[in-house]
Amino acid sequence: MKKLCYFVLASLLTIFSLAAGLLLLPLQPAPFMAQNGPFAIERVNVVNVESGAIDHAVTVLVDGGEIVDILPAEEYRENPYFKAIPADNQYLIPGLWDMHTHSLKISPQIHHPLFIANGVTAARDLSGCMSREDSYWACIDDRIRWTNEALAGTRVAPRYILQSSYQTNGGNEVPDAYPSYFRLKTKADANALVMFYKSVGADFIKVYSELSLDQYLNLAATAKANGVDIAGHKPIVVPLLTAIESGQRSIEHARLFLFECFEGIGEFRSLEDPIGHYTPQLMWEMLAQQDEQECRQLMAAMGDSDTWWVPTLTTLRMSAYAREPGFRADSRLESVPFIVKNLLWYPDADRAATRGYSDTGEYVHHDFYARALSHVNTANQHGVKLLAGTDVGDTYVFAGSGLHDELSMLVDSGLSPLEALRSATIGAALFSRLEDEFGSVEIGKAADIVLLQNNPLEDINNVRGIVGVMQNGHFYDQAAIDALQAFVVRQAGSLQVNLRHLWDALYSPLMRKQLAD
Repeated sequence: MKKLCYFVLASLLTIFSLAAGLLLLPLQPAPFMAQNGPFAIERVNVVNVESGAIDHAVTVLVDGGEIVDILPAEEYRENPYFKAIPADNQYLIPGLWDMHTHSLKISPQIHHPLFIANGVTAARDLSGCMSREDSYWACIDDRIRWTNEALAGTRVAPRYILQSSYQTNGGNEVPDAYPSYFRLKTKADANALVMFYKSVGADFIKVYSELSLDQYLNLAATAKANGVDIAGHKPIVVPLLTAIESGQRSIEHARLFLFECFEGIGEFRSLEDPIGHYTPQLMWEMLAQQDEQECRQLMAAMGDSDTWWVPTLTTLRMSAYAREPGFRADSRLESVPFIVKNLLWYPDADRAATRGYSDTGEYVHHDFYARALSHVNTANQHGVKLLAGTDVGDTYVFAGSGLHDELSMLVDSGLSPLEALRSATIGAALFSRLEDEFGSVEIGKAADIVLLQNNPLEDINNVRGIVGVMQNGHFYDQAAIDALQAFVVRQAGSLQVNLRHLWDALYSPLMRKQLAD
């Protein structure tokens, strides 16, 4: 018996030592196999994402990370200064932007390679840190460093544009021992929070669902006075018109009008714990009690404003299809760390599949998703400005290719392929106030472009047929793209990466607070 105890103890110590050793080892960087220019992309068809026209058989010259000329192919004379990229009968679009992501310290291993491999050259992240470095969440300085290194050609990463604060949620997101102003109890707290985030480089404050009306109004007014935007969730108790009047730049998620057009929304907002009452039965009642006239008026008001909508349909799709074996067995799961799949994604999908029923037995989530799709189409018809975002990190939302899913769902809702493509290109650049540099394939703009096998205006799913990606003039050919995808699959199955992912989460005060709630 004593020998057995010694054996068990020695085994545990060995396992602990191995785990500790793996945690201390540096993580493997993604393979940077991009070629450096200058380049001549020859005989390519350029998609104009503003007009919908196609410039057939042109040559696009790239130098110093910039598009320096676009000319008919027959006018271009071979120049040894430019490396040729033959692109006969292929299509060139601007780099895609995912306008709702969540970056982690471990994103260079599990997210960034998939962004680039899938033509996502830029991202707007809606997460961050508070007043301390965090082990789990990427902070503003992480994202800026990753961006600078990617542009210099020493790292694989998207451009991170428009830096975000950590979520502000009324105080329940704040761990003990963090500065009290994060709890937003007073106007002075709102001022201190805004000034802190402005000092560390935040472009906007991310607002979240449980802010009180007073907290929201104080924060919005203070942010505006200091040249900082607010964006994110529309808090439950804040009416849409108030959010618009307060200047919220973007509102996230497809439930927006399902809530706002609900005939019982006033009573729901007055509950002591509205989110606690958000059940499948209430969702069913919301579907049955939609005020269509009010909906059209709200959409028209939003269409006349500078508040944009990021539906992230990918998030509602998960619950809608959680009962479908084909959806649950997506081949892209091999690129997701096994600890994420088994501890988060599979249980989350199981809950949706087994608990998503009304009191009378209807499976609510599919109808909820279908109504959200119809709202996207109607909102678009009323001039609401749409952005494509995925909520990377959420269940069954895949980095990179998830944006292709989102574009496909936007078309399913009723948008044209061109309208969907704009939401991830020129629309995203306009929202970001960067349209002079990005968002279209034009002379003088950044060489962030994607080469496709087929025309995306004929079928939006042609954005999946990528044969080359260029970011700031660094060109990833098919071999480089394949290498990035294979790297993530290896990382997702790596014990070291999965242990690091778990350790980072458990060691993070922000994540411990989130998990405790």
